[in-house]
Amino acid sequence: MAKDDNNIHTDHRKRMRQRIEKNGLDSLQDHEVLEYLLYSFIPRKDTNPIAHKLMETAGSFENVFNSSVEMLMNIPNMTYGASLFISIMPQLFKRYNLQRLGEKPIINTSDDAINFFKHILADEMEEHFYLAIVAPDGRVVDNCKISSGNSNQCKLDIKKFVLKTASSQAKDFFIAHNHPSGNPTPSLTDFEFTKWLVSLSESLELNLVDHIIVTKDKCFSFRKSDVLMTYAKDYRNFCKSTPIPDKYK
Repeated sequence: MAKDDNNIHTDHRKRMRQRIEKNGLDSLQDHEVLEYLLYSFIPRKDTNPIAHKLMETAGSFENVFNSSVEMLMNIPNMTYGASLFISIMPQLFKRYNLQRLGEKPIINTSDDAINFFKHILADEMEEHFYLAIVAPDGRVVDNCKISSGNSNQCKLDIKKFVLKTASSQAKDFFIAHNHPSGNPTPSLTDFEFTKWLVSLSESLELNLVDHIIVTKDKCFSFRKSDVLMTYAKDYRNFCKSTPIPDKYK
């Protein structure tokens, strides 16, 4: 790069930083935000055309951050450091949003649970199951991912679920999974799974407070739909009407 070009390049970055300091990121277009983020990782090249190519290839600002390192590395003049940084940004946002809920989040209602799980699941591109165990006062005493996969393969890790719930003194828990498709409507499999989980929970003397399906814009609550209470009632009636025989009598 020629000396004059380098001066122009340096001055442009200086003006960009001054603009952000004065007016914030809202004063920038999407490609300009990407251009700025790349400064630290690509110090000797004009990052404006790289930013435009990222937007063009990914299709949107959001999709850039949902891209893999491999895809980002295919963009001319992108570096590994820049690609890795951009690809982990959603994980950074998730950690930030979770910590905003506090060290000991409170879940007293299904709406609280929806808010909690949206911070975790709303932007995920694969399907995941998450578990949150809550104390009687609503404090989340444990939460974790218990399964991952695609929409056809994501199933609850039964062993992990039992170990997690058994190791806690709390009996109430919420479970949630996401639909990357954006449609929160439960599938037939979701209904059958929830009915089975209610039965398992009742047999373990646990209380499934709600099963929530999360998408980016909407959520579905089995509790709010009254399905959960119906399943629990049906299971209890079944147990009363069908006593388990004692084979040792």
